Amino acid sequence: MRHVNAPLKLPTDDPDTDFKRKYPPDAELGQELAENARVWKVYRDEAIQHDDGVLAGWNNTIDILLTFAGLFSAAVTAFVVESYQFLQPAGLDFGAAFYALAVNDTETLHTLAVSSTHAGSTARWINGLWFTSLFFALAAAFLCILVKQWLDEYIARTRASSQNPKHWSRRRAFYFRAIDDWGVAGIISLLPLLLHAALFLFFAGMVVLLWSLSRDVAAWLSVLACLLFLLYVTSILIPVWNAACPFATPLAKHLHRSWCILYIWLLRRGLSIPEIAAALAARWSHLWRFQPNLGAPCPHPRSVNLWKLRKSMRDVVEKPAFDQVLHMEPLSNSDDASGLDAPSTPRLVDELDCDALHWLIHSVSDSDTNAVGIQALGALVPCTPLAVLVSRKGIISQNTYDTQLLLAGPTGGGIAESARIIRSILALSDGGLTANATFIRDHIPPTAEQYRHRIPQDIAYPDMRLLRHGLFVPIDLSIAFEDDDYVTIRDQAAKWDRTPSLHSTSMLLTSLQCLHRHHVLLFLLCSDLALVSHAQWQFLMSKLRNTNSPCPRHLCDVPCNLECFMELISSFLLQESADDIDIDVVRQLFDATCHYLPPVGISFLSSRLSDLPTFLTYLASAKFVSCTPSHASASATNIMFWISNSTAWNHIPRVDPLWMRSWRHAAYVCRLQSATVYAPTDLIRSVLANPADQHMHHTAYPPFEVPSSLDATLRAILVPEDDADRLVPSIWNLIATEKNAFAYQTLATGEALATSLCTMSRNAEGVDDLVTLFLAPLTARHLVMLMYFFWPRQSDDISLVFPSSALTFCSHIMELRPSWWLEELNVLLHEDENLDFTSPWGDPVAVSEVQSYAATLTEECLRRGPCYDCPLTVAPLAFDISLRTFTVNPFGVYPIVDTEEAG
Repeated sequence: MRHVNAPLKLPTDDPDTDFKRKYPPDAELGQELAENARVWKVYRDEAIQHDDGVLAGWNNTIDILLTFAGLFSAAVTAFVVESYQFLQPAGLDFGAAFYALAVNDTETLHTLAVSSTHAGSTARWINGLWFTSLFFALAAAFLCILVKQWLDEYIARTRASSQNPKHWSRRRAFYFRAIDDWGVAGIISLLPLLLHAALFLFFAGMVVLLWSLSRDVAAWLSVLACLLFLLYVTSILIPVWNAACPFATPLAKHLHRSWCILYIWLLRRGLSIPEIAAALAARWSHLWRFQPNLGAPCPHPRSVNLWKLRKSMRDVVEKPAFDQVLHMEPLSNSDDASGLDAPSTPRLVDELDCDALHWLIHSVSDSDTNAVGIQALGALVPCTPLAVLVSRKGIISQNTYDTQLLLAGPTGGGIAESARIIRSILALSDGGLTANATFIRDHIPPTAEQYRHRIPQDIAYPDMRLLRHGLFVPIDLSIAFEDDDYVTIRDQAAKWDRTPSLHSTSMLLTSLQCLHRHHVLLFLLCSDLALVSHAQWQFLMSKLRNTNSPCPRHLCDVPCNLECFMELISSFLLQESADDIDIDVVRQLFDATCHYLPPVGISFLSSRLSDLPTFLTYLASAKFVSCTPSHASASATNIMFWISNSTAWNHIPRVDPLWMRSWRHAAYVCRLQSATVYAPTDLIRSVLANPADQHMHHTAYPPFEVPSSLDATLRAILVPEDDADRLVPSIWNLIATEKNAFAYQTLATGEALATSLCTMSRNAEGVDDLVTLFLAPLTARHLVMLMYFFWPRQSDDISLVFPSSALTFCSHIMELRPSWWLEELNVLLHEDENLDFTSPWGDPVAVSEVQSYAATLTEECLRRGPCYDCPLTVAPLAFDISLRTFTVNPFGVYPIVDTEEAG
């Protein structure tokens, strides 16, 4: 299913322009937003060029302001030096004072001094205006110095080295966004206003001064100052209402934004009052007429008209130029943002990527640069925060949608460029329902069809084949399954390598709203299911799920994942019939989901058997066995590994019979396709083990509850499944007859079964039929060969010592059916000693060595006696090595030998 062929190379376009030679396209589809993608390199160069131009303009403005502020401050200072003396008390001329006393003896010296200490109102006005003018000029110069430092720090932050182009782009977008949010441009535009105010304050002071000296001159100067002020105000206000006016300044731009905000606010308040009144009138009308349905009263026609008017006017007034001002949001992670590195918060990172793409598409006038930004949108993964953010902000407005997409790929563009444009169209289009639509392409903008024709029909690259055929899949269910494009995707999907680019393309197609369930399943066939996120599963499951195939995991607050999809696919396969489901596609998807079970799907090592009841129900059903050709042996192998893994059934109190049946069917599929069968040894030993019996090994934690019927458990393992169509061998038969299995699996499983059968015989239960089924697939030759290689004897000069597991296993077989062991061992011991046996691993073994091992093993079992944990239920065996015959011991008991003494 996966990685059948070697990955194909993306067709490359000829770099026919200097721009393409400088910025070659990305090597793979879906990598347009990667860390070293072309879009971020273009963004970096364009941003540096833009910042250099803007910063150069700001620095030139600041330099001019500093020069003017210096000259103006010097001029004002010269006037202030003379005018401030008007505020000081004049020096007393004592000679003149005495002369005054001599002329008018009514005056006193004290009276003359007091009268000269108070400045007139004219002097106060003159000095107040000129000192304020001087303060504004110096403040403007001081702020200009601060702003120059801000700009130098911005350059240092944005031009610092970075990890990759994407990291640089995010950092620049972060600081550029901060400049806009903190109003640095507005502050710079207000600096000239301080000097303008200082100039007019100086003129006002001059008028006041001249008014006290010569009113004619003062009037003439007042007229000139008023004309200058009127010209100044007019040059600022005209661009607010007339965008074509050449008198525009940064201050006029900010006034225009403020006016738009105020206009929208007044418009909303003015229209909301009649709208609320109309809604209240409609509600009162319903109450007055005693109408029963009051849950959702219809709005008044006037209310609807007012709402339409408000929306249309808002669309006209609200332009992208001040959209950021209306939606300015504080940054949440100020600590991360304080350094030179871009913040790592996922939400903020997505916003920065969105801002960078928006700036590249809308703020740069070069069409090639816009094309790179638009093509990069094709790498958006549906349902991710970035994709949702791009959709909500509307990077490409609907009124210029087709135009901008045409600019993104000029006529004569290459194949790869056309594929990227189609992907961008899919990423930006919701694919909503359209009347009289025949194919999927009819639900997306018609621009996509222009680029689809540029892709050759015989293209071998999987992504492009999927785009070319996928857009032409019919919507009508009655003809979809027989359509050539549908059949091509269904038949070729298994041969395509599941690359990230193919997965990205398939997810873009599945995100279209117009798709039906069979479309989604078809495109999922081309995806890598392990890469689908929880949000994407939530969206897909809502389109795939219906009342006939519920997902139990949705009954609780659990996010959707691949387990939910496995349950849903299994429910489809269990259905008798479904008109809107292609069973071939569903079976391929089932095989694909099995690839993510252990040991391949490491993430599914934590999935428990109880989490997938529908999946196990299908495995245990006859439908799974009846369609074995469609299920790959690798899938069945993964199923066996998953059921055998203790992580899948730990912390589950009781055993579900579905577990054993599911493993049996998976093993049977492997047997039909000549694949190795791996025994669930740990599961069988844990199921058969009694927690109170220390001699029975189990790995379940906590141990399973003791089954209500050991007989039922053994029959589930030993009895074959007699289906109407075929006879499925028993679990033990599949394990014991597997030639390539590990010896431990067969021996450990057999030991657990033999011990359980002896336990049943202790309770005088009939086990003859079960013993027959247990011994049916075994031969002494095969059993001894497994023991010979897996449980090797430890030899010395004194004796042979066998592992206790081998002795226990053989003792149980002798106790259950002595005649079987006698007959099988007799056949083995009469083999020609000059021949060689072949081990399970293909190595030659001398027959004499195996015979000696079997004879010594039997003798040791008879010497040790019966198993102390199981009662003796049949007559024991006596063994005569010299005669190579077996007789029944007339005493009816084993000779009990002390093991320590025997050693």
